[in-house]
Amino acid sequence: WGGSRTLIQNSIFRNNRAVNINGGWGGALLIWDGAQVEILNSQFIANTARSGGAIYNTSNSATTMTNSTFQSNTVTARGGALYNEGVLTATNSVFELNQAVLSGGGIANVQVGQAQLMLTGGRVSSNRVTTPTIDGGGDSGYGGGINAFKTITLTDVTIDNNRAPAGGGLACWCDATLQRVQIRNNTALSVDGGGLIHAYGTVRITDADIASNSAGRYGGGIATLTGGALNVFNATVRANSAVTGGGLAMSQGAVGITNTTISGNTASTSGGGVAAVFGQLSTYSFDLLNTTVTLNRSGQGSGLFESDQVPIRLRNSIVARNKSLDGANAFSGAKFATDAVWRTQHPTLDDNGDSRNDANDGTQAQKRGFDLAGTLAEDNWPPYIAQPSIQAGVNARSRVIAVNVQDDKNAIAQVFAAVYPPSYVVPVVGENLVNEVNIAKAVLEPIGDNRYSGSYPDFSDPGAYRIVIFAKDSLNAQARPIELFVMVGMRVYLPVLARS
Repeated sequence: WGGSRTLIQNSIFRNNRAVNINGGWGGALLIWDGAQVEILNSQFIANTARSGGAIYNTSNSATTMTNSTFQSNTVTARGGALYNEGVLTATNSVFELNQAVLSGGGIANVQVGQAQLMLTGGRVSSNRVTTPTIDGGGDSGYGGGINAFKTITLTDVTIDNNRAPAGGGLACWCDATLQRVQIRNNTALSVDGGGLIHAYGTVRITDADIASNSAGRYGGGIATLTGGALNVFNATVRANSAVTGGGLAMSQGAVGITNTTISGNTASTSGGGVAAVFGQLSTYSFDLLNTTVTLNRSGQGSGLFESDQVPIRLRNSIVARNKSLDGANAFSGAKFATDAVWRTQHPTLDDNGDSRNDANDGTQAQKRGFDLAGTLAEDNWPPYIAQPSIQAGVNARSRVIAVNVQDDKNAIAQVFAAVYPPSYVVPVVGENLVNEVNIAKAVLEPIGDNRYSGSYPDFSDPGAYRIVIFAKDSLNAQARPIELFVMVGMRVYLPVLARS
């Protein structure tokens, strides 16, 4: 197609396969050497290749697509649906249920050529990266929905239910503009950036909703690592979870958050709302302007957590009603939040109500917490789930699920895990609730020291099992569920080649 102009309209590309000595480029289409292609109202379904399961768009080529669907395409390397080296523009198109072994479960926007990617409207949904291996350069294990090394622009796009070891929804190693995007329910199975992982370049996010994403280490909503700049305006970062930095985790870069709400996020260790870690004064800055950090939870620094002398500045912002697992950590987090207003000012806190700050302050907080029964009598706190783990079971198919569950003063009545197999299909969104009666469950029994454990015997299908852990106390107050994933080995089928 070198130098040609092509129109594809109202077409279906299904079950095509690209195979050559390297494994094949572009299962349905290879757009080559400066070609210009327009795709309208077309479908690309169940195509396979080494890279670019549906389309491989080479350098100097320009492809535009409108109202098209890319579904269930697979690759053994990168770009489950699309592999882009040229200029690629998609409007109101859907990329769903695609799969890549190495990176870019839905789309790979690579380092070669111009590699400009522009998406307007549409969805990037339920794509995945299957390798458990993560490299430091972004080439393996990143970008369940999109893995981008060069400039991307996303407008009015939904990125949801994607999975990868890192950067569940989007992995960005470049300049990026994200406007009115919804990044929801994505998962970084192993490490950082449930919704978005960002390193290098400048990322600008405006009018976005980043919600219900999870990460196995840093940044349930967003993880900003290894330099670059992140600017967030008029956004909500809510109900995300991670080990550190439930809403956002940031290191070694310049971060500005403006007119944004960071709410209802959870970290099992530190930084329920925001964790700023591994920074240095000469390379790192973090500014909150006209921003609210509220109703977040973690072990320590439930609203904000800093380490390594990160210069955090708060202006016209609110940090309130965040909860730690115990009062001592809550006190420490609140003190940090006030200290961080300006480095030259040193506000103080009074926890015992004597209208002054002295050596006795902090002792009252240290006497109140989940480990001290009856000290929180004024509240009926729901249980809190933390420190989940999954270990090998009695055979290759079984796993032991364990978790820590704490409550203020009431007995824990029930802890169980719902197990969703790789074949599980999310019910169609509608106005009526759907009762999912066939979901398998594992009951977790108390084993001492607030730990609960139970076994599930049938991890037999290859793929990612989603595990959601629930708990409630004797007053029927229910904990916020937490989510884990178990990867079961994928079967690999090699082609049979015959020499004639």
